[in-house]
Amino acid sequence: MSENISAILITYNEESCLERALKSLDFVQEIILLDSYSTDRTVEIARKYGAKIFQESFLAFGDQKNKAILKAQGPWIFWLDADEWVDEQLKKEVLLAVQKKEQDLFLCSRLTYMQERPMKYGGWFPDYVPRLFKKEAYEFNFGEIHEYLQERKTQKKIKLKKFSVLSGLIHHHSFPTWRHQVLTNLKYAQIQSRRYKSWPKYKLICWSLVTPWRKFFEVYFLRLGFLDGIAGLGVAINAAYSHFLRYWLALEK
Repeated sequence: MSENISAILITYNEESCLERALKSLDFVQEIILLDSYSTDRTVEIARKYGAKIFQESFLAFGDQKNKAILKAQGPWIFWLDADEWVDEQLKKEVLLAVQKKEQDLFLCSRLTYMQERPMKYGGWFPDYVPRLFKKEAYEFNFGEIHEYLQERKTQKKIKLKKFSVLSGLIHHHSFPTWRHQVLTNLKYAQIQSRRYKSWPKYKLICWSLVTPWRKFFEVYFLRLGFLDGIAGLGVAINAAYSHFLRYWLALEK
């Protein structure tokens, strides 16, 4: 266990997966859990694992994570989603990276599962995500969805060093059923459609017809999604459908 690392999680009704995530964080000094007023057993489970629990209304993913960072005590932040867990190899690498203090940012490879099947093609793996970073050096953008880390805007310029990629894995059990992926795609498409609502109708219709086919070809053929079998086909279809939805929902508005 490292006294220098604070893990942060943001949650809303995560009782089905949260315990596995918290169990895997046994190498950090503290767990900061920022909850958006869950109505299930999320908070009860978090208390069981000694997490420091705070509750605030949700505005955006990036904004929520920045609030969690500010509540952390450690100089290093390890970010984990509730539907993820850390393998033993990555734990060892994270502890070693913090001890060496040679860099400010470390990326981890994430392996996503569809109905317990690891998805290794279709652009899903390796999925390099920044997860370990110095608190003083980075923050998230506001980010309604697909938030990203950026250099913290401070008066004193921090000299950042080149990032490294750790070889251990974050396991991502995001889609236990196809229904979960369809609903996730719908939620993200609704948010993304806002940026296209000023487009003229003819442009929205054209893009809604062209981009889904392009996305399917990219995921299924160019990124070898067909090697994931029937699951790879489902992922490619869902990716295409998501692109169709974002333009059609904007057209509806």
